[in-house]
Amino acid sequence: QRFSVKILTILVFIFFTNGVNAKSDSYASDFFGVSIDIPTMKANKIQEVQEIADFFLPSVDLFSANVGIQKQYFKGTMIDYNELSLSQFRKAGWRVVDAKNLLNESFWEYVGSMLGYDLHWYSRAVKKDNYVYLVTATALSSKWDSQKDILRKSVNSFKIK
Repeated sequence: QRFSVKILTILVFIFFTNGVNAKSDSYASDFFGVSIDIPTMKANKIQEVQEIADFFLPSVDLFSANVGIQKQYFKGTMIDYNELSLSQFRKAGWRVVDAKNLLNESFWEYVGSMLGYDLHWYSRAVKKDNYVYLVTATALSSKWDSQKDILRKSVNSFKIK
């Protein structure tokens, strides 16, 4: 079972370090010399939240900094989404370090504790039609300074095709 977890971690890392060929719903890495079909299914109804992908950096201090992408059904405006997000941060006891709101996207940087870890997050939300694509980087607060550049670059590179 540990071997399976290691293989999965390697595949996710490979996925992070390169890219996805969205036209064929497959992933290929010339660097690692591998390819795999991405398991996808067409939903029968609107999904409130759909995990699209998670990418991980190598583990440091028993935690793997990561970037996750979600597609969330949301009919409201980005102003509504921003207010909802900020209220959720407050409820969780997290402190917002920085926030920027544009017409169809928002950025937040925030810190707090979760599951016994002191964490630092950087999120970007992009609205298209009745969906918000939420891209979030998560790292240990103690490692943020050494990992923030690669995590922010990943989050900021997100595009809707």
